[in-house]
Amino acid sequence: MANTLKRMERDGLVVSQRDLSDGRRREIRLTEHGRSLRSPALRIAAEQNTYMLSGLTKEEQAEILTLVTKIIRSVERSAISEKEARADRASSHRADGETR
Repeated sequence: MANTLKRMERDGLVVSQRDLSDGRRREIRLTEHGRSLRSPALRIAAEQNTYMLSGLTKEEQAEILTLVTKIIRSVERSAISEKEARADRASSHRADGETR
């Protein structure tokens, strides 16, 4: 992901800056140029989805959508759990440092 973001920044699609409230984090924002590509990118993605699903029945398309949605939700839950675990570890490390 880091390499993709670097290329997007190099190509003028995003800007990256340190988060003012937490210097360890970076804020990534689309540039005007990046925003201008949103509509064409969504159109192309929709065309590709139609092409890729064209060999499936409507029932199969619905089934794959259900399965992909489950996968996305699982990944999101895992990401949230990992983020919470990192926050807990950081909090624990800070607390340990305060007692020493």
